[in-house]
Amino acid sequence: ADNGVPFVMGTTGGNPHKVAAAAEAAGVYAVVSPQMGKQVVAFQAMMQLMADNFPGVFSGYELSVVESHQRNKADTSGTAKAVVQSFSKMGLDFKESQIRKIRDRVTQLEALGVPEDALDGHAFHTYTLRSP
Repeated sequence: ADNGVPFVMGTTGGNPHKVAAAAEAAGVYAVVSPQMGKQVVAFQAMMQLMADNFPGVFSGYELSVVESHQRNKADTSGTAKAVVQSFSKMGLDFKESQIRKIRDRVTQLEALGVPEDALDGHAFHTYTLRSP
């Protein structure tokens, strides 16, 4: 932003609000997203829309979240965190710490069905809601 060049930043690291403020102060356009896949971005936008318009709709439901990434990814998926935040606004009592991270190759192959050639760079997520 300091160089006056519009930019796209795709990361879950850093502070997106600080980046957006810097872009605005510099008078440049910026797209800041933790996810670059258009279908996932659309899903996240839909989840946020649901959270804004239907607060509490899933009160009493149970949620389980499983995310699988390449074995060298140490942190929890930013996409999973964002989806959990939307679900929380919809009444689910679920903490980010409850997200189950899978980094084990055997579990990824056998339980999740991750193709072997994708093990070093994949993102598989499952979100399961159980009604009361």
